[in-house]
Order: sequence, then C-alpha cells, then structure tokens
Amino acid sequence: FEFIVEDRLNAPAVKDSIDAIGADVAHNFGLTGNGVAIAVIDTGVDASHPVFTGRVVEEACFSTTFAPYNSTSLCPNGLNSQSGAGAAAPCADLCDHGTHVAAIAAGSEAGKPGVAPDASIIAIQAFSEFSSEDECGVGKAPCRLAYDSDRLAALDHVELLTATYDIASVNLSLSGG
Repeated sequence: FEFIVEDRLNAPAVKDSIDAIGADVAHNFGLTGNGVAIAVIDTGVDASHPVFTGRVVEEACFSTTFAPYNSTSLCPNGLNSQSGAGAAAPCADLCDHGTHVAAIAAGSEAGKPGVAPDASIIAIQAFSEFSSEDECGVGKAPCRLAYDSDRLAALDHVELLTATYDIASVNLSLSGG
C-alpha cells in the first residue's frame, strides 16, 4: 500500500507528564524501565548529560536540507542522515527540547526521576533548521521544524532496531497543523 501526501512541518512540544500518568506509582512497584529501551525522536539528545549516564545506546539523525523551504540539515555530518555515536547530538541553538523530553522519559536525576529511569535510550534527531518566516512565522526565524518524511524515516529506523532492542515506547513530542 503506497500513497502520496504533502510533507508537512511539525514543531516540538511538551506537556507535564510524570504526575499526569502516575509514573511515581509505577516506580513504587519497581517498574522503572529496566531491560527495555525508549526511542526519543526529537531535536537530539545530549548523550553526555549526567541523567543519562551510559544509557544512550543508539543515535541517528534524519534532517532534510531543502532549498525551496529554506531548510538546512542539523545532522552533525551536514548530510540528510547519519547514524552512530554522536549522530543525535543536539544543535548548538534552540535544540534542548529533545534532551528535556528524554529526561522526562528516562532521566535518572535523584529525587526527580523520569518515567523509566532505568531504560536505555535510542536518540534520534529529526529536525531541520528553517531560516524563513514563511515556515517559522513572523519574527520567529530561524526555527527548528520536522518534516513528516524525516519523522517517518526515524520511525523506520526504530523499527529496524526492534531486532536488537526491546523497545517499550517511541516518543514524538510534536505539534502540527
């Protein structure tokens, strides 16, 4: 089954979730994500952050450069895709959203753990930089947005990783049209 759809753009978004979903109650029953992985498809994850110590097990980037939309790849190698250590490193500016989301999902900060503080993390950067107000909005350029096609490529990548990891969830904290 194949079809063609417009490749729309999506902005990062996050809501408070730990209390809303009762993660603290799950922790009391020993449900902390031990033995499973969580995929975070977002603006990248700072794998060296102390709340993730050694738990970022895979990294990838899917980020399209497309001149008609004034978008530029944010993959560290400058190409439209990359995999391996460092591939999901967040860009230098406006890219802390993915690290924040990963901390909510699997952070291990004392006294403020994430939903699954013992889970492994699969970090995938799926955003591109846009330099035009046409895509970002008046006065909001530059901005970071994700093409649907990059999100789908990230999901395909996660599906391939199910042969290696027990992936309990995939997080996409996005807003769209």
